[in-house]
Amino acid sequence: CRNKHNLFGLTNPRTGKYYEFNHWTESVKAYYTKVQYRYKGGNYLLWLKKIGYAEDPGYIRAVIRVLRQL
Repeated sequence: CRNKHNLFGLTNPRTGKYYEFNHWTESVKAYYTKVQYRYKGGNYLLWLKKIGYAEDPGYIRAVIRVLRQL
C-alpha cells in the first residue's frame, strides 16, 4: 500500500484489491469520500472510533495528523 500511496489500506469492495494512487493526497481524498457517505453529521472521527473502524487504538490520532498536513 505504501508504494502505491494508499495510506489507509483502502480496498475495492468488488475486487478485494487495494486501490493505487499517484500521490498520498489522492488517498486522503478517497478515504474521506468512502467514509463520509456512511456518516451523517457531527464528528466523523468519533463515529469511526465508535463503530470500531480500525483495530489500531492510535488510528484516529494518525488520521488527525494526516488531515493537519493537508
